[in-house]
Amino acid sequence: MIFTNQICKLRKDKHGWYVKFPKAVLQAGCVRDRYDLGKMDLHEQKLKEVRLIPNGDTIKLEIVCEIEIKEPTITIHEPTRVAGIDIGVDNLTAIAFTSGHRPVLIKGNEIKAVNQFYNKQIAYYRSLLRTGKKDSKGIHQTKRMKRISKKRNRRVKDILHKASRKIIDLCVEEGIEVIVEGNNAGWKKRIHMGKKNNQTFVQIPFHT
Repeated sequence: MIFTNQICKLRKDKHGWYVKFPKAVLQAGCVRDRYDLGKMDLHEQKLKEVRLIPNGDTIKLEIVCEIEIKEPTITIHEPTRVAGIDIGVDNLTAIAFTSGHRPVLIKGNEIKAVNQFYNKQIAYYRSLLRTGKKDSKGIHQTKRMKRISKKRNRRVKDILHKASRKIIDLCVEEGIEVIVEGNNAGWKKRIHMGKKNNQTFVQIPFHT
């Protein structure tokens, strides 16, 4: 659900900032009309909208604010230091530099292992849950399976963020001005890498 700044407001009390919704949201299924934000510093920010996004058995709160940024004066010139990035499965990323730095590979073994273990766990618990039942009958996911999925998602996100941090640090160190990555729209459709590799590739959220 998305709420504009005409519906919800940012307010502050002695406990810190919070988002206040009208009472009508309780009728829409929300468990409360106030969400505390703790010690977040939102004094200079203009609220645009608030999003409540279902996330398994929890709700994720996203706050969109408008921030005025003074853009520095930039002198445009032809970049001479460029990094090219190719992403995959066995090698999560392969990076080449025009600066003379040797190419860098970031292995995908860890994220593959996380996904393979996750798939094995989910397949096992699903077999216990669905044995002897028709596809349209009964539940398809338990609380345990939801916890396993959330743990896997957090682990994958952590791995990808650490990989991206390493890439940025390398580029800063080499004075890279431009990072080039291919336009991979729709690349996870109609792939033919073998059953296991297909599953592993599709499960890597490169957009994270």
